[in-house]
Amino acid sequence: MKKNILLLTLILFSTISFSQDKHEQIQALKVALITEELNLSEIEAQKFWPIYNTFEEKNSQLRKDSREKRKSIDFKTISDSEAKTLLKELNVMSNKKNDIHNKYISDLQKVLPAKKVLLLKKAENEFKHKMFEEFKKRKRKRP
Repeated sequence: MKKNILLLTLILFSTISFSQDKHEQIQALKVALITEELNLSEIEAQKFWPIYNTFEEKNSQLRKDSREKRKSIDFKTISDSEAKTLLKELNVMSNKKNDIHNKYISDLQKVLPAKKVLLLKKAENEFKHKMFEEFKKRKRKRP
């Protein structure tokens, strides 16, 4: 099984470099890492990936909306009442993010054992760490 995953990862690496943009490359690497770490059965994978992808899409949209909201703020001219309204809106977004995350965990537990849900979190953290280290390494190489 490990050999198959390594072979799949190598194939992904080779095809990624020719056919996809950076975001898609990163997503493919993330999928490969999660697949390897969780060692999902075929049945688990069929149920897991739709839940995971839906969560990622919703979470990404919330981050985008929040970022756009914060970018639209002119801190020099905003009134106190506008600031209060904006804080309420940001709080609503934060609560919505928590609700989405709680539903995600609940949905995952319906299709995966709790141990694999925890392994998923570990795999995502490892992936973020690797990406951050790669970013730092590339930044140091630039003149």
